[in-house]
Amino acid sequence: MIGTTISHYTILEKLGEGGMGVVYKAQDTKLDRLVALKFLPHHLTSEETERVRFLQEARAAATLNHPNICTIHGIEEEAGQQFIEMEFVNGVTLRNKIPIEKSDAVLGYAIQIGEALEEAHAKGVVHRDIKPENIMVNEKNQIKVMDFGLAKLKNSLKLTRTSSTVGTLAYMAPEQIQGDEVDTRSDIFSFGIVLFEMWSGKLPFRGEHEAAMMYSIVNEEPDSIQTYRPETPTELLHILGRALEKDPADRYQRVSDMVIDLRRLRKQSTKVTRSGEYKTRADQQVSVPDGTLPASPKLKLHKRTLSIVRVSAVLLFAVFLIWKLYFSGNSPDSGRYPFQSFQPQRLSTDAPAGLASISPDGKYVIYAVDNGGRQSVWMRQVSAVSSVQILPPDTLDYTGFSFSPDGNDVYFVAYSRNESRGALYVVPVLGGTPRKILRDIQSVAEVSPDGTEIAFLRSYEAQGEEALMLSDADGSHERKLVSRTGEEYFLGENYEGPSWSPDGKTIAVACGSTIGKIHMNVLFVDASTGACRFATSKRWDYVGRTAWADNGKGVVFQASEYLTGASGQLWYLDARSGYSHQITSDLAEYNNGSLDITANQSTLLVIQGGLSTAIELLPGGDSRRSRRITTRNAFKEGISGIDWSPDGKIIFSSVVNGNADLWSIDGEGKNRRQLTSTAYGEYTPSVSWDGRFIAYTSRGDTTPHTWMMNIDGSDMKQLTFGPDDYFPHVSPDNKWIYCDSYRDRGRRNLWKIPVGGGDLVKVSNDYVSTHGISPDGRLVAVRLVQTATGKSVQAILDAETGKVVKTFTLPLSASQQLIEWMPDGKSLCYVNAKANVENIDVISLETLKQYQLTHFDSGIIGNFAWSKDGKELAIVRGEMTRDIVLLTDTK
Repeated sequence: MIGTTISHYTILEKLGEGGMGVVYKAQDTKLDRLVALKFLPHHLTSEETERVRFLQEARAAATLNHPNICTIHGIEEEAGQQFIEMEFVNGVTLRNKIPIEKSDAVLGYAIQIGEALEEAHAKGVVHRDIKPENIMVNEKNQIKVMDFGLAKLKNSLKLTRTSSTVGTLAYMAPEQIQGDEVDTRSDIFSFGIVLFEMWSGKLPFRGEHEAAMMYSIVNEEPDSIQTYRPETPTELLHILGRALEKDPADRYQRVSDMVIDLRRLRKQSTKVTRSGEYKTRADQQVSVPDGTLPASPKLKLHKRTLSIVRVSAVLLFAVFLIWKLYFSGNSPDSGRYPFQSFQPQRLSTDAPAGLASISPDGKYVIYAVDNGGRQSVWMRQVSAVSSVQILPPDTLDYTGFSFSPDGNDVYFVAYSRNESRGALYVVPVLGGTPRKILRDIQSVAEVSPDGTEIAFLRSYEAQGEEALMLSDADGSHERKLVSRTGEEYFLGENYEGPSWSPDGKTIAVACGSTIGKIHMNVLFVDASTGACRFATSKRWDYVGRTAWADNGKGVVFQASEYLTGASGQLWYLDARSGYSHQITSDLAEYNNGSLDITANQSTLLVIQGGLSTAIELLPGGDSRRSRRITTRNAFKEGISGIDWSPDGKIIFSSVVNGNADLWSIDGEGKNRRQLTSTAYGEYTPSVSWDGRFIAYTSRGDTTPHTWMMNIDGSDMKQLTFGPDDYFPHVSPDNKWIYCDSYRDRGRRNLWKIPVGGGDLVKVSNDYVSTHGISPDGRLVAVRLVQTATGKSVQAILDAETGKVVKTFTLPLSASQQLIEWMPDGKSLCYVNAKANVENIDVISLETLKQYQLTHFDSGIIGNFAWSKDGKELAIVRGEMTRDIVLLTDTK
C-alpha cells in the first residue's frame, strides 16, 4: 500500500502490525498533517466479529481525551475497508527504552501511564492489553498509551475468540488467564509488570514455554526486584507488591491510589538528593555553644527581623489555609471537582421515553415510558428490578419530573399534543390522582428546598419575553423573578428548567443569547432579589439541565461545546471561581432534559442516549425494496440534513470526522466524497433544482448563518449575517433561498434571500419553523405557533405573501418536525410512530385523508428527502437507545 492514496490520505510507510491491525504512517492531504491509519488485516475482513472488535477499539479510544493517550481523529471506510485515523506519534515504544537506568525517568513514565489509565477507567474503559509495545514515548519524552484494540467498554458487547486468550500472556493478570471477569484491577496488575520491567529490565514472572508462564503468573510469587537492583527503595517494593497481588481484592482498587504512591516516592527521591546538599553546607558551619557569645546589636536586629518573618509566615499560612479550604478545589490546576471519577450503574427499564428523576434519598427513580405515542409514568426502587405504574398511558407529553424535598410527592409538567404550553401537576409518589397546580409552563418545575416556593419558566410569545417565575407551593401568587427579551432567552431546545441551590438562596438556569455570537451559559439568579450573574465568560453551544453539587458550590449541567460536532456531555461549573471541567467525554448523548441529583449530592441521574443510523434508498417510497448505501454507525449521517442533486447524488451531513460536515455519495453507495472540512460545522443542505449549488447552514462565527457553495464544495459564500438564520430551502426556480431567522425581536419567522446574496425579505410574521417548499414553488409548509392560543398547528403558507392558506393537525403520534412535500405537490409525508416503530405516512392536503407509505417493523427515522424527479426516497434510519444511568461520585 506504500505510495497509494486512500480517501484523502497518502500512505507513506508501514509502522507496525499486530493481531488486531496493520498501522501505516500517512499524510492527510486535506489538513496537511501526518496521521497514523490502522487497518483491519485482510485475512480478518470477512469476519464480522473482528469488524465489531475493530470498531470497538475506536469507540473505546474515542471516548478518551488525555495528553497521555493517543488521540483518535475518526473512523472511515474506503473500498469496503474500514480504518481508524489517529494521532501520529513521532517516537519509539517503551520497549526500546527498557531497561531504564535513571529512577526519576522510570517514575516519570510510570506516573504518566497511571494517569492515562486513570482517565480511561474513569470513563469506564478497561485496556486489557497494557504492555511496553502499546506504550509510546514521543520526542518530547511524553508517554502515549495506544492500542485499545482489546479494550472493553463497561456494559458493551462481549466478544470472545474461540480457543484463544485475549491479551499478551506475559502481562496478563491471573483472572485474565483463568478466563474470569476482567476489570480495572486487571490493568493495574499489567501496569505493575510494566513498572517492574522498566526498573529492572526483567519480567517478574518467567517460564520457558506458555504453560510455564501461565502457571507462574497464577501460582508463583514474583521475582525479587532487588536481585536485579539492590538499591530499590522500600516504597517501590510496597507499590509493586500491592499491584502484583494474585487476588484482585488485595490489589490497588483504583489506579489513582497507585499514582499517588508513585508521586510520593518520586518526591521522596528528590528530597533525598536535596537533603544531601543541605547536609554538606551544614557541616561547613561552626557550632557555637549556647551563651558563649553576647548578643550583638546585629544579632538583636536579626532576631527582630526573624520575629517579623515568623509573624508573616503565620499570616501567610493562615491565608493559605483559607485558600485551601475555600478555593483550592476550584483551581484549574488542583484537579479536584465533583464526579471527577464515578461509578456508573445502568438501571434496566421498559424503554424510557427520555425523562427521569431520582428521589432525594436515592432510593426511587421515576420515569416515563413511551409506547406507540402514549406515555405512562413508572416508579422503581433503585435496589430492585420491578417497577410500579403510577400514571396510566395517556396522549400527554411529559417534559420532566422532580421530587418534593421530602420525597413524598412527584411534580411533573404535561402537555396536550400540538400545544406549546403545559401545566404543572403533583401526584403522590406511590400513585393517585394528579392535582393541577399551575398553567402555562414551558419547563421543568422545581420546588425550593424548604418546600415553600416553585420555580419554573414561562414564555410570553406576544411580547417576545421569557421569564423565570416563582409561585407559592400551592401555585398561588405567581411572580416574575427575572425575564429575558429580544436576543436573550431561557428556553432551549429541550425545555430546560431552573434548579435551587441547597440553601434556597440561588437559582441556576440555562440562559442563551444571540447577541454577537449565539451561545448559552449557566445563569445564577438571587432567589430574593432577582439579581443575575454569570460565573464564567466561557460559552457553550447548548446548555441543558443543571443540578447543584459539591455542597452547593457549583452545578453539574448538560452542554455541547462549540463547533466540535460532539454530542452533549456533562460538565461542572464552580459558581464562585467560574472554573469549568468536563466530566464525561464519550459517544453517548446527554442532551435530553433529564439530570437530577440526590440530596447528599453523591449520585447523579442521567439519561444516556445513543443513535446509530444509515442512509437507505426506497424506489417510489417502497420499503420492501429498500437498499442501504452507507454503513450503520454512530456518526448520525443524514440526521442533520439530507437532499438530492438532479443527477442522483445524495448530499448529507455527517460527524464521521468529529465535526459536522457535508458529504456526497452516489445512489450505489460509491464515490463518497467530503465537500466541507472547515472547523465550523455545516448541515441542513438544500440542493438547487438545476444542480449548480448547495445552500446550507454553517457556524462560521459560532452563529448559524445561511451559506452557499458550488455543487462540488468550492466557492463557499456567506449569505446572511443576522443573529441566526438557518434551515435554507432553495426555491424550484433557483432564484430564492428561504430560511428561518430570529432577527425579528428574537421571534422565529420565515425570510428569503436572493440566490447569490442581497437583502433578506420577511415572508411571514407568524412564529414558524419551515418544512419545505412545494415542487411548484407556490406554497411553503411550516409548523406555526398561534400567538393567541399557544397551540402548534401545521400550516400551508403562500410563498409570496406569507399568508396562511390552510391549517391542519397531524396524529398525536406524528413528528411535528419531520415533514416534507410529496412529489405530486398535493400532499405531505411525515414520520409517525406506532408501537415504538417509525414509518412515513402521507396526508392529502385536499381531503386530509392519510395512509401509511412505508412498512418497517423496527427502528426510527431521523430524516428523509425525495429525489428531484420524485422517483426515489432517501431515508435516514437507525436505532435509538435511552438508558437511565446513575453516576456515583467516587472521590
